[in-house]
Amino acid sequence: MAEGMTQTHPVALLIPLAVGAIAVLCTLLIHALAVEGTVNFIRYEKRLGREGIAFGTDLVIVILTLLFAFVAHLIENRLVGGAVRNLRRISRIRNCLLPLSG
Repeated sequence: MAEGMTQTHPVALLIPLAVGAIAVLCTLLIHALAVEGTVNFIRYEKRLGREGIAFGTDLVIVILTLLFAFVAHLIENRLVGGAVRNLRRISRIRNCLLPLSG
């Protein structure tokens, strides 16, 4: 191994990778729930006969549908932000403990 290179601990690489993979899966789940809610809402409005009657009611339906996507996006941002914050904490703890291990 070259003199200037340092070895990385395998766990130091696997933890962020695992957290990122879990965050991606949770993001997919959150957006799948939002799509399911949107489809159910549109079916409900169609069953009640509200869609296509007037521009105002159609506008409300579109706004509420966009609200589902917006709320899902906010939840996703909160989840990813929490994951990044926790990874930073782990990194700080690991950096504090490194001098003790060598």
